[in-house]
Amino acid sequence: MSRELRAPVTRIIRGSTVDGPGIRTVVFLKGCPLRCGWCHNPETQSPEPELLFDHDRCIGCRACTGVCDFNAIDFSRDYIVNRNNCTACFACTVVCPSNALTPAGRSMTAEDLADECVKDTAYFSISGGGITFSGGEPLLYPDFVRKVAELSGERGIPTCIDTSLAVPVAAILTVLPCTDLFLVDIKHAQRVEVQPETVFSNLSVITGKTRIRIRIPVVPEWNDTTEDLQAIIDRLVPLRDAIEQVDLLPFHTTATVKYRSLDRSWERYGELPPLPTDRIEKYAALLTKQGFKVG
Repeated sequence: MSRELRAPVTRIIRGSTVDGPGIRTVVFLKGCPLRCGWCHNPETQSPEPELLFDHDRCIGCRACTGVCDFNAIDFSRDYIVNRNNCTACFACTVVCPSNALTPAGRSMTAEDLADECVKDTAYFSISGGGITFSGGEPLLYPDFVRKVAELSGERGIPTCIDTSLAVPVAAILTVLPCTDLFLVDIKHAQRVEVQPETVFSNLSVITGKTRIRIRIPVVPEWNDTTEDLQAIIDRLVPLRDAIEQVDLLPFHTTATVKYRSLDRSWERYGELPPLPTDRIEKYAALLTKQGFKVG
């Protein structure tokens, strides 16, 4: 009997137009080897299931307390969810009438996920879209991603992977034959805590074997100087002919509510001002001057 392939899925977003070409269904898998301070998807960092609590949505009905067998919901606390007691059974999410309590990280089989994504085939067909795996780091589950991609590919649906490439090369080689496009996040030229050197060697592995787009998150106080961007460009120039496009992703603070839903502070990033538009335009000009197409 073949092994059933499963992975923790945080959410599925339909109708995306910013995660690859055309209209896409984006699957967020849970778990990441990196801990970038500015991460916009903190609920995908841990591979374990987690309960999210949106304070602003809560209407105080306390239906959740009636179904929790572990005393993990306590309205006398500043942080209502007692995470030491919570087992992530998600019984409370079923009875919450306002969706203040929601699950992050439901286990799905490859077959079930493929069946879910195939529902959007009509949108893929008219737009040139498909499935995008994101996270977290989807390549923590290479066998699962490959299986879903193969099942979807049998129905003519292309697969895109949004990845940091901060994974063993074996994971990349597993998915390479069934991946139509890699969206590769490049965060810094030298800082190994968010950009291990293996990322650039792994980028060389896929060069010439599949389509590649580069995504650079531009983060204040981290990589937002001209020198920072030029250093990244210098690393990418040898691979320029194989890179379809470079996208600059300006930092924003919309993830603040996500950190709050996990009862986590967002250090200094949640209070940073937005990046000036003219600075992003300046960086785009630098890339264009070096022969890169900027999205």
